[in-house]
Amino acid sequence: MGIVNRVHAIGKIGYSDAKWPIIQKEIDAVPAVEDLRSLVLVFYGILSPQKGDESYDFTFEAAIRACIRKLATIPTEQASSALKSLYPLIGSDSSLGLQEAIQEQSKIIKSRSP
Repeated sequence: MGIVNRVHAIGKIGYSDAKWPIIQKEIDAVPAVEDLRSLVLVFYGILSPQKGDESYDFTFEAAIRACIRKLATIPTEQASSALKSLYPLIGSDSSLGLQEAIQEQSKIIKSRSP
């Protein structure tokens, strides 16, 4: 919840590209695949109504992209499954980068296989 609160605080003051490294640092501190997946779901739930201002929404989109990118770099079947499990929810939103992350993660898994 700490990460969600910090991302929310960034959204309240307004997102800009300068905030990306802060969000990335928060997400990079999360080691567990399931925690990253859960964060995507929470952030998407907050974003979905899109009734806030655009800057607030961009903050949560950035947090989702950071989680997805991190999942894409984890070379495990668990990370691959986590990414694929998000597809029914956010797969059609190309701005979040899920499809690209699934493809990238797939290449990592294949390169590790004998």
